[in-house]
Amino acid sequence: MKIRNIIMKSKQSKNNRITQRSIKELLLPLVRLFFRPGVPMIFLAFLAISCSNSKQDSGSFTVLGKFANCTGEKIRIEEMGINAIIPLDSANIDQAGEIRLSCKADQAGFYLLRFPDKKKIILLLDKGENLEISGDCQNLSANLVMKGSPGSMLLADFFRETNRNRKTIDSLKMLLKGHEGSPDFLKISGDADAGFQKITEDQRKLELEFIHKNPNSLACLIVLNFSFGPQPILDIDHDFDVYQRVDSALQRICPQNKHLVYHHKRVEEKKRQESVKKL
Repeated sequence: MKIRNIIMKSKQSKNNRITQRSIKELLLPLVRLFFRPGVPMIFLAFLAISCSNSKQDSGSFTVLGKFANCTGEKIRIEEMGINAIIPLDSANIDQAGEIRLSCKADQAGFYLLRFPDKKKIILLLDKGENLEISGDCQNLSANLVMKGSPGSMLLADFFRETNRNRKTIDSLKMLLKGHEGSPDFLKISGDADAGFQKITEDQRKLELEFIHKNPNSLACLIVLNFSFGPQPILDIDHDFDVYQRVDSALQRICPQNKHLVYHHKRVEEKKRQESVKKL
């Protein structure tokens, strides 16, 4: 049964009540996107890197933003490190809705553009890039527009599709909550579980296709290390061939990049562990 049909059909029995298992026992706890517990988002930190609102030089990147519905809000830019998120700088959006940040960097890296309401945008930026980014702060995930940074644009496309899957999950969660205690709750929960499984499969397909189409982009490292809910989508134990493929492709492009160095160490450690098992 299609997910949309499940949701529409269920609305007819919402007022009936009966004691059933708690929603907590039936609902797959697929929650908002977050990085896999125990696995750092990305990679080596404590880099001597600084940001300012000054003019860009050859060893820096610039973020030029224009945002609606958030005049005066403070926007923060942070580096994503192996053990921590490293604050770099912040600035307030001016009366025209604009903001400018210029950050020093010696190689490509991953950054967070963080908004006061806990919204955040993940960026892949390299020295010399001038990212122009615009959107409506009331719905960033739906209307974000970027240009000037190929890696950031790839990630924006990936998260746009991922957010669609997340919204469908949110709809199923609301469906289950609204029918807890109703006579048809067990039936609906079974259909919803099938819906959750379908969405998870769709997300896996999305991630594999992204890696296949963009093997030479560091953005693949974000996709590999991202979890869609509590269960990892691509796991180094079950998808080691994908991890190796990403490592091999990027080694030819940017072997000295700090993020790839960390990924490569993980791949080599996994190889070592597999070798020990065979002894």
